Amino acid sequence: MQGEVVDATIDIWVKMGVGPAAKWVDDFVLFRFPVLSGGDKMIMDSRGEFHYSYDLEGAKKMIAPLGIPWHATKGQDFGFEFPYLSFWWSLSNHSVTLTDEKHIRFKAKVDMFLEQFSSKPCMRLNAMKVNSSLSHITMVYPEGCAYLANICKSISSFKGPH
Repeated sequence: MQGEVVDATIDIWVKMGVGPAAKWVDDFVLFRFPVLSGGDKMIMDSRGEFHYSYDLEGAKKMIAPLGIPWHATKGQDFGFEFPYLSFWWSLSNHSVTLTDEKHIRFKAKVDMFLEQFSSKPCMRLNAMKVNSSLSHITMVYPEGCAYLANICKSISSFKGPH
């Protein structure tokens, strides 16, 4: 249901010339491009900075009459580096990494799994949960994919639903 509000918000912004935007459920990030002159050159101000059609506050004001809630800690002003979905995105470096918070949280999950099940068998659900977490971060660390095959094979050997 949350995604529907975000979808509607993005559709409205697109009609108003804001975007593109990326979204996941109720999280989204807006992008923008410098304004072009008639000769397809980007317009710069007196400080040599690009001119844009809107900033984050301007985009929020466009949808303010609709009463769409804006989460106090989500969203950020425009920049070449920003957090989104607990990943740190660097457009300048063409890279994506885990935020420190997410890195610590996922490492703790793996450490807890290893501590809990180093001397006793684990349940299928426990293995599936740690596999899910590791699968999620292999979007950022593709080298980790090679290690997931063994976990998946192990999970497939469990008998019964749990």
